[in-house]
Amino acid sequence: MAVRRARWYRLMDVLLSAVPSREGHFRLESGYHTNLWLTLDGLFMETANITPVVEALAVRLRPYRASAVCGPFVGGAFLAQLLAVALNVRFFYTQPAPARQAHDLFSAEYYLGVSLDTP
Repeated sequence: MAVRRARWYRLMDVLLSAVPSREGHFRLESGYHTNLWLTLDGLFMETANITPVVEALAVRLRPYRASAVCGPFVGGAFLAQLLAVALNVRFFYTQPAPARQAHDLFSAEYYLGVSLDTP
């Protein structure tokens, strides 16, 4: 177990060192604030780098027998699509809804652009 955990941390170090980041003050879509912004889309430019992590996640999700994977078009669709391929299930993505003037936590809204009944 300790060897597997050490290997996981090394892999995460390699992946995160490849992620462009910026420091400053950022308001997240959730309403939270942070001083570090990670541009995670860069992880998916070379899928060979992220594949071991996606496969490890797929192994953990497989017992739940998902029939589809859905992720937000901005900030999650790449991962959702790779997971869907690894799990051999359908893939969907959501679109952000027009912004409201809400300043509450978790005020972001998304909609699914296709019918779940579509084959």
